[in-house]
Amino acid sequence: MNTTKTAFPKLKNHAPYAGLLLGGIGFLANVAGIAGLVLEHGNELVIFASLLATICGLYLLLRRWGKTVDIRVLAAVVLIVAGSVVLTLALKNRSIHEGQHPQDNSQTTTDGSGDTADAGDSTPISVPDVSGNHTVVFRKSLKLLSQQGLDIDDKKASVLEQQSTASSPSDIYLSNYPALFVTVDNFYTYQRPSSSTGNTDKDQYNVCQSLIAHSQLGEHILVDTSIKPGQQYCLTTTAGKLALVTVQELASGGKDPSQYNASIAVKVWD
Repeated sequence: MNTTKTAFPKLKNHAPYAGLLLGGIGFLANVAGIAGLVLEHGNELVIFASLLATICGLYLLLRRWGKTVDIRVLAAVVLIVAGSVVLTLALKNRSIHEGQHPQDNSQTTTDGSGDTADAGDSTPISVPDVSGNHTVVFRKSLKLLSQQGLDIDDKKASVLEQQSTASSPSDIYLSNYPALFVTVDNFYTYQRPSSSTGNTDKDQYNVCQSLIAHSQLGEHILVDTSIKPGQQYCLTTTAGKLALVTVQELASGGKDPSQYNASIAVKVWD
């Protein structure tokens, strides 16, 4: 009896190609994540890309588990490390942009000079009169654009172009999150005094000096979701002067970081 054997075609092993494909996807995902991180734009895309790269790296590493260490293992480790670092930085940036809590702000009034007075927390605070001979050096309203710094120690509020961080000589910096950063210490939300000297400038100086010296509630970063129009903040300049900043508007300008801007008014004492 003749038995005919049927020859089945051998299936090609595509496993090596699958590994190569996943490695390529992981590499491209890391590149996209790093690019998005550098441009400070598209946090969701950066998070997705870094997660994808990390997962691809983990899969490739598990496939080679227990086998000889070779270039494929090293590539998988690189994907995992790079993806994890990019993911961590993206989540940190996202927390900066969204993790701030709005603060209460009372209605603002203006004094005879046109300055905003008694803005900030609705609860008045008791402060000593320490204004002495300190006088207002200058006051000015202006608009700060994305990646611009503001030097308010030069008595004219010079705008510094193409800044990448809050550092001297800039006293205030607008990033493209958008967020306002202060160079020295923190922003302190202005609170109206419980008793007035009858001089708005003196009252504001006394409040700012007390807040900066004693308050533990300052914020190094202000984001658009935490600011109401007219909210005021005390700060110390890089030259050690006291300043009061009124944030009239912090606009994101949609998805284009170049359109981010902050309309502010500054007052500086000597």
